[in-house]
Amino acid sequence: MIEQYLDEAEMLWKSGDLGRAAEACEKALAVDQNNPRPHFILGLIAVAQTQHQKAADYFAESLRLDPDNVDALLNYGMSQSDFGQFDKARESYRRAIEMKPDHSPGYFNLFNITKIAADDPQILHLENLISKGINDQFEESLAHFALGKAYDDIGEWDKAFGNYTSANELQGKVYNHQNTLTMFGRAKNTFTRELMEKHKGQGNSDRTPVFIIGMPRSGSSLVEDILCRNDNIVGYGERTEIAQIVIRLENTHPSHTPYPEIVEQITGEQFDKLGELYLHLLAQVMPTAERVVDKNILNHSVAGFVRLLFCNAAIIHTVRDPIDTCLSCFFQNFKSGIEYSFDLEDLGRRYAAYADLMEHWRDVLGNGLFTMQYEDLTQDKDTQIARLFDHVGMPAPTGSAIETPADRPIATASAWQARQPIYETSIKRWKNYEKHLGPLFAALEEGGFQYKEG
Repeated sequence: MIEQYLDEAEMLWKSGDLGRAAEACEKALAVDQNNPRPHFILGLIAVAQTQHQKAADYFAESLRLDPDNVDALLNYGMSQSDFGQFDKARESYRRAIEMKPDHSPGYFNLFNITKIAADDPQILHLENLISKGINDQFEESLAHFALGKAYDDIGEWDKAFGNYTSANELQGKVYNHQNTLTMFGRAKNTFTRELMEKHKGQGNSDRTPVFIIGMPRSGSSLVEDILCRNDNIVGYGERTEIAQIVIRLENTHPSHTPYPEIVEQITGEQFDKLGELYLHLLAQVMPTAERVVDKNILNHSVAGFVRLLFCNAAIIHTVRDPIDTCLSCFFQNFKSGIEYSFDLEDLGRRYAAYADLMEHWRDVLGNGLFTMQYEDLTQDKDTQIARLFDHVGMPAPTGSAIETPADRPIATASAWQARQPIYETSIKRWKNYEKHLGPLFAALEEGGFQYKEG
């Protein structure tokens, strides 16, 4: 009976039915509290619910009951990494590698939070592992991502790029750029100056939410962490409530008009109520504070809608050198939703479309869109941090408080980088790989984007 409950829980978790998945786990625990599997699945559910401390506790309990479980070790390591406990995370990953030396996820996770040295024996081990052949395509991809990171660390740029290219090809992700162009075009046609002016000041006036938008790998996690160094600001990470509200609006409005055209049928009072709904949804799962940061950068596609919901909320657009941004995306194994990152031509086309849309938002939102340039932040941090906190209407921490990463989980691909001191070493990183980037430059130009090297 217990295995039936657990199989059901895993199936429900994979389908996204987290509440019923948790119920099935509790039924399993009622049969046997000492079975490690329900604790592990509850950890996965907690991760999906962004309840990071709960996830860490569940994975720890699963490991207490089964210390040699590699999957539990890897997930517990990721939880430790989320909280900035990188030494403990590395210990978990190394233990997983000891248990399963040919299992590439352990190397992938370890390398992502470690500066690899040229004489690290694990480089040769991974090379040999790939040469022998890895049956699982996803695990083979992770092995190449890990090697790409290692060779990048030691300055062997050609080997790094070759491994990253192999890693991305093995992902087999498909991106439909025409869908992006259609979606962005409809947004531009709907959120006109006239519409935004018509509803100016009519949305919810609460200044609590702060939205960070932009491209992946543009410095958004760093900006969120800097804000959270003020104790009265809480980072919520990459929230999905705006998308939930869009879906609810389409399903419940009498016209059933699709988004974004449905926005033209909404009144100022309704925008206010939708803003209240957003705050209510957040309050159900996250702690409250004077300011809360929603760092779902993909909200750059709905920035106009966000402004209509919250007429006073800060919307921060993080920007980094376009080529550095695209290359960093290419070097990152994103879990989902960023399928364009696995091909340089797709990256160039998508970046050009994003840049065009952001020009539109700057035009219709004006001063309601605050831009934070990564390079400016790294080179003149005091001035830029003062601007940032002034925009969100909160005092900037002083002294050591502003230099110390916030004590909070960071569950993004940039968790390690965001906790490092503000540095300039990532600026113009693409120069190391310039000879490989022809397809990216061509796709940017094809999309109408003119790159100007600053």
